[in-house]
Amino acid sequence: MRNINRDHNPAKAIGVFLIVFGLFMMAILFDVLNFGHPRAYINWQMLLIFIGLISLFSKNAVGGVIMIAIGSYFLLPKLHFCIPELMEKVYWPAAIVLIGLVFIISGVIRRSRKY
Repeated sequence: MRNINRDHNPAKAIGVFLIVFGLFMMAILFDVLNFGHPRAYINWQMLLIFIGLISLFSKNAVGGVIMIAIGSYFLLPKLHFCIPELMEKVYWPAAIVLIGLVFIISGVIRRSRKY
């Protein structure tokens, strides 16, 4: 018999995403966060990080970690953050190891919920 997860509701995740995104946009337009001009920080890298955070909260840890890692990597140079040479060499292997750990941990958690 198929195990149906009745708690999973994609419409709920989309609704939460839209509410948070709308509130964030209002904060940007009214300069509540005092970040300056929106073009400086509204870009595809931030969108990946934002979607990754929403994915983490909607129980998709693997996709969330991947999106946050990719968005962060490409956002750092735009912030004029000087990436140390060691971090530049270690970033992607460490990100791959982290993603592997998230796969393992999420599998263990899923298995423990079945019993």
